Amino acid sequence: MQGLSSVGCRVDLCKSVTTTPSMFYATTTSKYDGAIMVTASHLPADKNGFKMYIHDTKYMARGLEKEEVRKILEDAEVDESNDDDSLDPPPPPMVVDFVPTYQSHLIETFRRRTSRILPLKNLNVVLSTGCGSGFIVSRVFRDLGANVMELDAEPDGTFPFGPPNPESKSMMRRTIKYCEQVGSVDLAILLDTDGDRCGIVLRNGETYKEVNRNRLIALCSQIILEKNGDSTAKIVTDSVTSINLESFIARAGGSQVRFKKGYLNVINEAKRLSAIGEEVPLAMETSGHGAFKDNNYCDDGTFTALLVACFVAENNSKGIIEDFEDAGFEEELRMAVKETYDKVSLYEQISSAITKEAASIEGWEFDPHNKEGIRITTDSGRGFFMIRTSLHDPIISMQIEAASPNLGRQVVATVRQIVQAALEGVDPLDFRELDSFINEDGK
Repeated sequence: MQGLSSVGCRVDLCKSVTTTPSMFYATTTSKYDGAIMVTASHLPADKNGFKMYIHDTKYMARGLEKEEVRKILEDAEVDESNDDDSLDPPPPPMVVDFVPTYQSHLIETFRRRTSRILPLKNLNVVLSTGCGSGFIVSRVFRDLGANVMELDAEPDGTFPFGPPNPESKSMMRRTIKYCEQVGSVDLAILLDTDGDRCGIVLRNGETYKEVNRNRLIALCSQIILEKNGDSTAKIVTDSVTSINLESFIARAGGSQVRFKKGYLNVINEAKRLSAIGEEVPLAMETSGHGAFKDNNYCDDGTFTALLVACFVAENNSKGIIEDFEDAGFEEELRMAVKETYDKVSLYEQISSAITKEAASIEGWEFDPHNKEGIRITTDSGRGFFMIRTSLHDPIISMQIEAASPNLGRQVVATVRQIVQAALEGVDPLDFRELDSFINEDGK
């Protein structure tokens, strides 16, 4: 704040804890040219950093691109002290309460969308925020008519129940258990630490079912395609989505475009397609990042959750992704690269070996539409596995989907043999998860 003020910027400090999407929204208003969110998202505190947004004439606001951030860092290394005494002293930073402005924006947006003052009237909603910043949107759901029950709403940066993450099995179980204890819950919403991702729990008779990853993309596609009514509409996703998702989106009246992992990659591909005349109402990653065209392609977990909540209230939970088929087995396995080895070179060795061997394995075929890593369909098209490097961490990831756990184990066993042979006895990877499918609970 001192640095920005020293070069003449007027700087406002948000008075309270807030979410990343609220900072995006701030930049869409006429009051701010840019906004900065300090967050580590769902990662530990030592990963704290800046998410930076600037005003954009076409999409109202956008996040800074990698090259722009790199340029900022390069410029920051150059000492260009300004000794011009004629400059006016910097204005002092102001403390502002921006959260109510963002809350009111969401409330008015969904009143306009539904043409109703209380579109969520009498809907029983659990808001599960894992001690992150998502608690700030409880007022939004209440003002739209919902009966809101809050789980882990008190902000706590130590995250006593683990960092809030809609993909987390433990957070999902904790939320479902709470729904079962409370009873008569229509909908539960899980928000990640900084509020830009969400997961959903839906009531299913006397039980509750989780709706995240592929199922969340399916649900949002159903909602937006029913409203859109355009058979040429495209839904952009990341690269690891289910085989069944593509057919579901087609039945719903659209088509899927699988792009690269990383929510900004997905959003930017949607913008690129939109710029050349394609209709792209939704860009969504399996992590829960969802960006809708009519929300300026902002990945706002609360906007996604409100869209789902209004749909549930209107349809009374009937006909919601009923014909989406879950895979018999679905898992992401992570091979941790030890510090003494290079992740990229190991991946190249592994991918080269798999490419060489796959052609001779019955039922395995390369996916010609894949944009990153290696994606191979298995079991004559009923399953797949994909191997790629993590965007940030020293990890080589294997996403696998199969008709049954036994078929999944067969694929993993074959891949493991290929990897071991390719590395010629060297053990740079941790194979424990490949051996036994260890989940986050150690089971």
